[in-house]
Amino acid sequence: YWTFLFFDDDGQAPDNKNRIVKYAENDDDVTGVHTFFANGKQIARYKLEFTSNAQSDVTDSSGTSTTTGAYLDDFENTDLSIMGKDYSVVLAQRTDSGADKHQNGIKLTLMSGSSRDTLLEGESRTYTVGSKTYDVELTFTDSDEAKFVVNGEATNKLKVGETYTLGDKSEIGVSEILYQSYAGGVHSATFFVGAQKMVLQDDDISAINTGDKKLKIGSEDIDGTSVYFTGTDNNATFSVSTIEVNMSSDDDFFVGEGQKLSDVIAASSEEKEVLLGNAFDI
Repeated sequence: YWTFLFFDDDGQAPDNKNRIVKYAENDDDVTGVHTFFANGKQIARYKLEFTSNAQSDVTDSSGTSTTTGAYLDDFENTDLSIMGKDYSVVLAQRTDSGADKHQNGIKLTLMSGSSRDTLLEGESRTYTVGSKTYDVELTFTDSDEAKFVVNGEATNKLKVGETYTLGDKSEIGVSEILYQSYAGGVHSATFFVGAQKMVLQDDDISAINTGDKKLKIGSEDIDGTSVYFTGTDNNATFSVSTIEVNMSSDDDFFVGEGQKLSDVIAASSEEKEVLLGNAFDI
């Protein structure tokens, strides 16, 4: 696939143009030369375009093909690189919308993290992620949930695709659970530690701007973002051509010499994750 970062919507307001350099007074009453981003106007647009359409069978939770299925089994456990950051698709689902139940809607739950592993229930292991060390023990599994103790801190029960925020603000997230209920069966969970969760969702891929959702980072819907897919869904095969995220300002932002847009956004009490989960900066 190809990826692009566009700056293609000028979004010119009647009285001030967007994304220009101008001599102006910012919100702190400091006059100088600033790169200006107008409230409600585009910062940038990210696009991931598959060279040949990504396709998945429509299945139920067990992986069996069915026209009313809510799962896109072939997309799970695949990898995507977004602005140089690697993500794994841990959950791929059709959303409950449209004339036919689930048709034309998609929700991808992605996780990134420097350490990914599988533990058996009762097993523990130590992981180093950057400068941090994590002692992880898998303490509980059942058919759809897992629970961990990380550096002495117990998590909630987590389903596949869910994350728990640790005391140091990093995350642990579950990507797969294996639970064989018979005597001697395997109880294990595959997880990311130090992970960041990103959710991409569009409830109607048949038309742009009809089912788009906000980008979700962790548990937060990020204001100023809009996610939309293009593709087809015939209730047997779900096909994706492109994934796009449009990013817009939630305030007037003035970026002065030596400043970063992310810092200016944060200083305005807005979400700097609007920059594709902090994947880039200006």
